[in-house]
Amino acid sequence: FSTQNFVYYAFRGVTLAKLYNPEDYPVLRKIYLEEIQKQGMTPFTIASFLQLLNYLDNLTD
Repeated sequence: FSTQNFVYYAFRGVTLAKLYNPEDYPVLRKIYLEEIQKQGMTPFTIASFLQLLNYLDNLTD
């Protein structure tokens, strides 16, 4: 369950940072990516997170 909680918080945290605190978004993005690598997430989870990051990176106001 701790992995599932982390995935939820990573997706939620990076999305909220992009929308409400764009100055910190690059820092949080890097932190979450590093933590995902450390925890050895499944390929599906990694792909989903990368897809979300791609969407957020290309999001315009």
